[in-house]
Amino acid sequence: MSTISLKSILYPAIILSLISFTGCEKDKPLPNPVPLDTTGILELEVLATMNGEPVEAFTIFENANGQRATIEEFKFYLGEFSLKNASDTEVAIKDVAFFDLLNNKNKLAVKLPEGNYSHLKFYAGVPDALNGTNNPDFTASVYGQDHPLSIFNGMYWTWATGYIFLKVEGKIDTSATQNQTPLRNYFYHVGMQDFYAVKEFPNTSFEIKRGETKKVLLRLEYNDLFRNDVETINMATESFTHTTDNISLAQRVFSNFVNGLQLEP
Repeated sequence: MSTISLKSILYPAIILSLISFTGCEKDKPLPNPVPLDTTGILELEVLATMNGEPVEAFTIFENANGQRATIEEFKFYLGEFSLKNASDTEVAIKDVAFFDLLNNKNKLAVKLPEGNYSHLKFYAGVPDALNGTNNPDFTASVYGQDHPLSIFNGMYWTWATGYIFLKVEGKIDTSATQNQTPLRNYFYHVGMQDFYAVKEFPNTSFEIKRGETKKVLLRLEYNDLFRNDVETINMATESFTHTTDNISLAQRVFSNFVNGLQLEP
C-alpha cells in the first residue's frame, strides 16, 4: 500500500493559495490619488505709521496740529474683499477681517487658486448682513473668541446693536508749552452702516503661484486720519465722537481713514 506524504499534499495547496491571493490583489482597484493642491496664499498686511515711524502704543508723537499725543487703541474692520481673476470675473475672497494694529493683528491671509489676479477691492466697515443692525435677535456672543466679529475684540456696541467700524483712542497734551505729559483723552468710535465705504485699487495686478505666498502691503499714516487737503481736525477741541453724538466729526475722521489706506506699488 502506497503512502502519500504530507509535503505532497500541502505544497500544491500553498501554491494555489498564493496564485489566488495574487489574482485578487491584482484585481483590487487602486485607491483614488490625493488631489494636487494648486493653491497659493495671498497675504494682505496693513502697515501703520506715525510721522513715518511704526505705530507704538503709549509712545508720544507729534500730531497733525503739532501737539504731543499718544495712541492707545487703533482697531478697525475691513469687509467684502474681492479680486478679479484672469477671466475678469469678480471673485469674493473674504467676508470680514478685524485689525488691531497695536496688538500685532495687522495681517489677513487667504488661500487662492493659482493664477493671475487684478483689481483689489474691499469695504471699510462691517457688511450690513453681518452687522446685526436689522436683526433684533442678533447677538455678538454667537461668535467664538477667535472670530473677527467676536465680542472679545471690544468692537460691538450693545446699546446701539452694531459694530464699531473704526476705534482710535489716546491722550493729548493741551498745554500751551507742549511739554507736559499728555493727559486729555481723545477717542473716535465710528460705526454706522451709512459710513460703509468702498476702497478699490483697479490697477492691482499680481500672480498667485502654487505653494507660495504673495504679500500685498497697505500703508496708513495715523495723522492722515485727522487731516486732508481741506482741513486739519484739532484733536484737542474736537476730541471725541461716538458717531451719533457728533455725526459730522465721525464722518470726517472715517473719510480720512478710508482715503488714507494706500496700496504700496
